[in-house]
Amino acid sequence: GQAAAACQELDTMLASTRKYGYRLSEFNARLALAEMELMSNSATARTHLMSLESEARSQGALLVADQAKALSH
Repeated sequence: GQAAAACQELDTMLASTRKYGYRLSEFNARLALAEMELMSNSATARTHLMSLESEARSQGALLVADQAKALSH
């Protein structure tokens, strides 16, 4: 359905952001994917959010880090 298509699009975006080094865009794509994982009750969503929070914070992307932290609780 639409969720699967959205995940596929985000995965494609994530690959591009990593390829070209767009860290903030990568963090935002990862945040969106983790939100979708939460909605589908994925067991790995919280782990992905904690990892994202740590990486984003270390790179100075504090807004994304705070959003990931809020979603993981």
